[in-house]
Amino acid sequence: MQGFEFADIIIIAMFAGFIILRLRSVLGRRTGNERPPPGDAASRNPDPQKNNGDIQTLPGAGHAADMAEDNILRFDANPAVRDGLRAISRTDSGFDPNQFLAGAKSAYEMILNAFWDGRLEDVKPYLGADVLSGFEGAVRSREAAGQQVENRILEVTRSEIIEAGMNGRIAEIAVRFVSDIIAVTRDAEGRVVEGDESDSIEIDYIWTFARDSRNRDPNWALVKTRVG
Repeated sequence: MQGFEFADIIIIAMFAGFIILRLRSVLGRRTGNERPPPGDAASRNPDPQKNNGDIQTLPGAGHAADMAEDNILRFDANPAVRDGLRAISRTDSGFDPNQFLAGAKSAYEMILNAFWDGRLEDVKPYLGADVLSGFEGAVRSREAAGQQVENRILEVTRSEIIEAGMNGRIAEIAVRFVSDIIAVTRDAEGRVVEGDESDSIEIDYIWTFARDSRNRDPNWALVKTRVG
């Protein structure tokens, strides 16, 4: 019996060894369909130039900086303003002074119309605290006197960046706006107390816009106004 049991053990061990060898031969074989291990793409294509032309190189930070510089050089401004615009573009590679100026002009018209109509809530997100407070005070005074303005912009004849730069992390740009407007103020009875409905006047304002360079919000706020 002992000899028989010993023989059985030998046979079972040989059979197990055979199974292990077969499993190893299958599991260790590459079929060509295996997925590459994570993070191994670089080792499989160490030279990005050695490809079939299907991979396009994306523009990097250097390309964005070149584009920003081109935009500034094409922008007609004095050297001091250009230096300020370059400082701003270093904190925001997508900054384009021409696009900014177009947006500032739209904001100028929108904010003025809202102020004249007493609808400051519509433009509140675009006003700094001091400017908002000043505008609100002017609207309250006008309403207390029973006056109503009927102003409208005929044409913005001039808009140009006259100052630009970084104040710490705050980007600031001052824009001069020259406009032809009709300016009429009426009293509580509807009588014209100031201005002329048939004659336009020219106004010259300098508005300063600011934006925190660390803020994800791309909008600029009007933080200062003065007569040009």
